[in-house]
Amino acid sequence: MAGVLLVAVVVVSWVANRDRWAGKGQPVVAPTLAGTPAPTWKPPDDPLGRIRYELESRVLNSARVARPTSSGCDRSELAGDQPATFSCTVSYDKLKVVYTVSARPNGKLFQYTATAPKTIVTRQGLLALVWQHYGLPSKLRMAELRCDGFPETALVAVHRTLDQLCYGRLPGERLTSKITIAPSDTAEPYLEVVKQK
Repeated sequence: MAGVLLVAVVVVSWVANRDRWAGKGQPVVAPTLAGTPAPTWKPPDDPLGRIRYELESRVLNSARVARPTSSGCDRSELAGDQPATFSCTVSYDKLKVVYTVSARPNGKLFQYTATAPKTIVTRQGLLALVWQHYGLPSKLRMAELRCDGFPETALVAVHRTLDQLCYGRLPGERLTSKITIAPSDTAEPYLEVVKQK
């Protein structure tokens, strides 16, 4: 009976201490990317031109890799003194991000919001972002930083976690944590560390 109890304790201990996420994905190495690219043209003074420049900047901030980028809106001008809702499309390589823009006057200035259901991510950009936040340059410096295979370039839903994950071990932790990635239509993708239980 003591032998069965010992085997049960060993099995329970092995299951409880097993690192289920160790070794998943491919190693993440220092990226060759330097910073976040910006549109190749200067923002003009007109309101519509400034909106287009900002939307191109958002897509480039999400993709994090400079590629041919252009934009256009379904209206040719915007005075800024009347409320308006319209669409603007940012083309990145052959992919398109469609924003719905709501502009409204605000004294001598104007305000606007722009939302898109999808945005663009790139493999190079995601790996560089993970490295920046959790690799050697970061304060966290996760050990054994690895990621699942990302597509070269993809149009993905915003505010939803990607199917692909990254993994690493936080300082002082025995078990590997996973890193979830949720793209945004306004900023770089959001990263969150989930500890293994």
